[in-house]
Amino acid sequence: MAAPLGVLAGMFGSVVGVGGGVLIVPAITSAVNIPQRVVTGTSLIAVLSTAAVSTYNFSASGCVSVEAAAIVGGAAMLSAPVGAKLTSRLDCNALRKLLACFLLGAAPLVPLKAWIMAGRDAAAVGGEGEEDQGDDVATSDSSSTSTRAPHWTDGDGDANESKSKSKSNAAAAAAAAAASFDARAAAPQLAAIGLAAGLASGLLGIGGGTIVTPALALASPLPQAAVLGTSLLAMLPPSAAALVAHRRLGNVDARMGAALAVGTALGSALGSSVAVDAPRGALELMFMGGMLFLSYRTFRTVRR
Repeated sequence: MAAPLGVLAGMFGSVVGVGGGVLIVPAITSAVNIPQRVVTGTSLIAVLSTAAVSTYNFSASGCVSVEAAAIVGGAAMLSAPVGAKLTSRLDCNALRKLLACFLLGAAPLVPLKAWIMAGRDAAAVGGEGEEDQGDDVATSDSSSTSTRAPHWTDGDGDANESKSKSKSNAAAAAAAAAASFDARAAAPQLAAIGLAAGLASGLLGIGGGTIVTPALALASPLPQAAVLGTSLLAMLPPSAAALVAHRRLGNVDARMGAALAVGTALGSALGSSVAVDAPRGALELMFMGGMLFLSYRTFRTVRR
């Protein structure tokens, strides 16, 4: 069941910005008599596969802020060991409730942010259009015949061309936003996100993307495609370090890990290729559904 489960986990992780362990761990644990520690350690292979393949696709379209990912990932690696040491001192049950409430609250805020930004962009474009229309009216008497050109249409050809342009425009806008994002100026916020993600990962045993993706979406001006690419890249170093630690402890099943890696590589390749060209609002809605699911799963892990 590892390979087909990996395909689903890879697709889910690449469009939501998490590693996919939230699907893999409970599914395998409930179906097969394997120790929890082995499933957890082996699932990190799937996390790495999802993050690596998705990061490659997002990076190929320019939808990754490397500096921001480095700051977040570096901070997470510093705080993850601290979180692991605090497991016996803090009330992990209360922290899981807090995490579930955070995910539940963040789910609708990201689509709301996209809707507000779209309204601002539309207002700005409308203002520029009115200025341009005024300039055209002022000069229309003298140059109308020389500046207007006939417009030819070819039915379905124009429709397909407009769709491809909208997709390329969405990817280009995300790439431009990622390139213009000043990660150094936002370093304190990014470091705080990384520290919180690493602490929660070590303390609660969750993937760092569960914290990084919603926090980065809310705290930065990046569009959702760039948020996903940056978050998945930031997950690579801490996930690799955790995998090495679990490998030394004997918590990795190589055969199951290989099947998961193949499945998640295929699923994340499909998911990230769709996410790069997704129209505005689609990724945010998928993110909301994913966060609601993660919130539900987190509430389920809270012991009464």
